[in-house]
Amino acid sequence: MKKKIFGISVIVMAALAGCTKKATIKLPEAEEKLVVTSFITPDDSLITAVVRGSRPKFSTSGIFMLDYDEISDAAVEISGPGRTSALRFDESLQAYFLTAEEFPLVPGESYTMSVSAADGKHVRATTTIPLDTLETIRFTGEISRVETIYSNLDVSCSFEVKDIPGKVNYVAMYHRQTMEMPVDTTWGDDPGFAFFNFGEGVFEDDETESVSSYRGSARWQNYHDTVTSVAIELMVLNCSREFYLYNRSVQQALYAGDNPFGEPVMVFSNVEGGYGCFGAYRSTKRRLELK
Repeated sequence: MKKKIFGISVIVMAALAGCTKKATIKLPEAEEKLVVTSFITPDDSLITAVVRGSRPKFSTSGIFMLDYDEISDAAVEISGPGRTSALRFDESLQAYFLTAEEFPLVPGESYTMSVSAADGKHVRATTTIPLDTLETIRFTGEISRVETIYSNLDVSCSFEVKDIPGKVNYVAMYHRQTMEMPVDTTWGDDPGFAFFNFGEGVFEDDETESVSSYRGSARWQNYHDTVTSVAIELMVLNCSREFYLYNRSVQQALYAGDNPFGEPVMVFSNVEGGYGCFGAYRSTKRRLELK
């Protein structure tokens, strides 16, 4: 019996070895699609939209990537309650735009953006502007200097934003540090040169769990001993679900990067027939002077 089993094993292994051959796989042709990015708010003076054509490809590392071709001759329209207007392309902005006076946006209303390219491609997306802004109930900061080999200027802040009860909130909190310093050959010849260090976004929601507030913090470490003033700017956004999911997933994808142990991140899109995002938000801003 053992000899028979051994013989069968040898036959199976030989058969498997005989089936081994070099596989040639032809990747499917990638379809070019329109890529539209537009975030609207009644708290700004412009409505803008960036339109590109995607050129999907595989990089040398095997990672799927998207190149973009700018499109400046598309027909871009926004429609809302009882009206439709066409956006026009501006070379300096490299985007399509309308002014707030030409097309006033109303909190709580829904809007649709449609884009038609010269080659016949057509996409559309819809979003609703949140009704309310969010209240920042705490915004504090600290500054300290630590002397090591360098003169370290440590800046930190923490903030808390009040939840709007009775409805689902999608919240994005962005922060940045601004510094001013005197004329320095390292940074150029402009007096009062400002060095910007943009912080990452903090994304929170109460879709699955009720909360009373949203919190975040940030810290910067600067190696400059000629700083004359430091400030922190905070921008709090009450987002549409589309804005929230898109920007959060973009940030998560950047975090994942080329980490072989990181989980893949699918970037959210609500553009029908293409890629990108048409989203909306309400914003409030705070500035904290520290030095």
